[in-house]
Amino acid sequence: MLLIDGVKYELWTPPTEDEFEQMVKEHAQDIFGEQSIYLDLKQKLKAISGIGSIPDGYTLVLADKPYWYIVEVELATHGVFAHILSQVGKFATGINNPSSVKAIVDVIYDEISKSGELIERIKSKIGVVEVHKFLTSLISQPPKLAIVIDRKNEELSEAVEILKMEAQVVELRTFVSESDKSRRACLFEPLVPNKTGQTPKEILGELRQAFLNRKPESKVSRPYKHYCYIATGHQDVHLEWVFFHAGERKLGVELHLQRATLAENSQLLARLEEKRAYLEKSIGESIGFQSPWRKKWSRLYVLKEIDWTPEFKQWVVDTMIKFLDVFKPLLDEIDR
Repeated sequence: MLLIDGVKYELWTPPTEDEFEQMVKEHAQDIFGEQSIYLDLKQKLKAISGIGSIPDGYTLVLADKPYWYIVEVELATHGVFAHILSQVGKFATGINNPSSVKAIVDVIYDEISKSGELIERIKSKIGVVEVHKFLTSLISQPPKLAIVIDRKNEELSEAVEILKMEAQVVELRTFVSESDKSRRACLFEPLVPNKTGQTPKEILGELRQAFLNRKPESKVSRPYKHYCYIATGHQDVHLEWVFFHAGERKLGVELHLQRATLAENSQLLARLEEKRAYLEKSIGESIGFQSPWRKKWSRLYVLKEIDWTPEFKQWVVDTMIKFLDVFKPLLDEIDR
């Protein structure tokens, strides 16, 4: 179950791949990042011989060093192992044919040329280079593979290990409103969430170092894929930066209570919530309290929309320092 703005959403399993592909198209900019251009060209390329297999989509990423993805959209129930190996293998063979590369470039160029906005976006990145020449150079490079699936499974992991090309998997979970079946929401972790092209892990490394420069005595974990935690000196209680809190484009500065039982964590959260007014005044932010969380844990958090300006990064570090300075004495008192 997912709760968004007070509305409850239940897990929705798309009955057809076409419906799931539509969800991917709608969220492509969020999945691949602000510098991306997603192209749904499957039907237009089906008539071209020599490619071997037609992916579900293509994504161009206009980073400092541009790259491109072929996109496969899959449902976990459709036997992904054999399908992915067959599709990607055929495409990889076809893309080595210069005439196939030219065919793909021509179709992409024709599609992009229909939109003045897309042409201007590309020109703003490539300068005086002609767009068709840029696309030819880009598509001549080996693509990455992006697999968007409704649910990761062991079969998919095995297929990815066998592939001879760089592959990234996006698990896109879909939800439907309990009260209005036409309202849907998605939960996923983007591949490139910011204009710099840095991954969440790389940015967390920056935040970690900035924090340690000011709190060198602290014990801070290495950055993981989308989170990094800081010890409080109390067993099973830690601070954490969380990228894309609950699937939103927000970063959470959080205190996680992960003791052995739901009762322990709920009681500790209740003790802290008694001091809500003091906490919010000291930290200068509205604080969310959640229990239970992940069945038996509890947490409290402050959220901010992700924007990666220097001011935002400063806020992230400053707020975590406030969390440590405010919550550690309270925990010391409670656990005494």
